[in-house]
Order: sequence, then structure tokens, then C-alpha cells
Amino acid sequence: MANIKIIKENQEYFILLPETAEEIASSKGNVQILDGQHRLISFDADQINENFKSHELYQMGYVICNDFTQDERTEIFIFSNEKQKTVDKNVLRQLMRWLHLLSNDEEDLYDLVVKIK
Repeated sequence: MANIKIIKENQEYFILLPETAEEIASSKGNVQILDGQHRLISFDADQINENFKSHELYQMGYVICNDFTQDERTEIFIFSNEKQKTVDKNVLRQLMRWLHLLSNDEEDLYDLVVKIK
């Protein structure tokens, strides 16, 4: 995983993601965030609220995959989310569509719901 470092401190592991434009460019395509992408995106400079306290330590959970097959990513996604609290069905369907987990009928239903909105 180019430019993605894993460090261990006091029995805890931390992933140091690329920060500079150069590091990001050289790491592109090496990892895929499977769960928690919205939490990570919320820390993006374009998304952060002006009252955000950058000096505070934030912890969050997410799943990052490296060189997993589509079947492996699908299995991890389903396993990670099967005991989660219910979210808006349209958000869940959108994620499932991106992961190619919808049947043809579910795809048609999703398209119809999007058109109605």
C-alpha cells in the first residue's frame, strides 16, 4: 500500500492516510473504503464545518480494503452491515447499487424511486 502507513501504539493500530497531493496521487486505486466512507469524507477540507476543532483527537471506525476481489468486498459489506440499525432505505439501496448487490427488479425499483423524487 503505497504511502499508507500503519503504526502501532500501546496495543492499538492506526492507519496514516496520504495527506499531500503527491502521496494521494501515488496511492490512488490502492485501497477502497468499504464502510465508513461518509465519516472519512466529513473530514475533507471542503466538508468541514468552520467550527471544527482540528486540535482534538477523533476516533472513528471504517473498513479499508487492499486488493480484495468484488466477492470479498461484498461479503465484508454484508457482514459489517447485517446487524446495523436501519438507515434510510434509499441510502442503503444506493450503496447496494454501487456494490452491484441489487437484483434486476430492485434496480428497476431504485430507478423509479429516483425519478419520483
